[in-house]
Amino acid sequence: MFPNISRARKWYHSTQDGLVRLKSVVHKTSIEGISRITADEIFGMTEEEWRQYLKERLEEHELYASLALLASCEGAIRQDMEWRVKNRRPYHLRFRRISSESYVKLSTIISRWRTALGASSHLDCHLRKLSALYVGRNALAHGRARAGDVGFVVVWEHLQKIEQKWRQQVSDFQGF
Repeated sequence: MFPNISRARKWYHSTQDGLVRLKSVVHKTSIEGISRITADEIFGMTEEEWRQYLKERLEEHELYASLALLASCEGAIRQDMEWRVKNRRPYHLRFRRISSESYVKLSTIISRWRTALGASSHLDCHLRKLSALYVGRNALAHGRARAGDVGFVVVWEHLQKIEQKWRQQVSDFQGF
């Protein structure tokens, strides 16, 4: 299974729902369906302890979910590039030289797309936004961002818009 931004969104909401649902076991003696690790952590919490625990877990959830979303998107962009090169699809020549390298920076791939489509392309501003999202992702991944700097829903909405514009400009773009 290849992760994509739609699956990441479903995962985000279902796990967020699970975190909120944990409250039902905080003051109960039954821990059925809850891992031992989580049960040991939350069992018998006061209401204030629960609120703090939930706040911290939701902030972590936002961070990890945003990272997963952007990783899914990056994987799709790389997969499209490889497909494009192997199958001699449009824009093949822009990528064939970089595809043989062992690792290609995402910024290089995005830069190649920007060059291929031209600065006057309606997609250019969206590709610049995509680059900015990855600067934010790197800050998150390297511990230089604060909780709340990159929210999942906002990132997902940006990626959805970028994907839509990309498919309008490049009809065979594989998508995120």
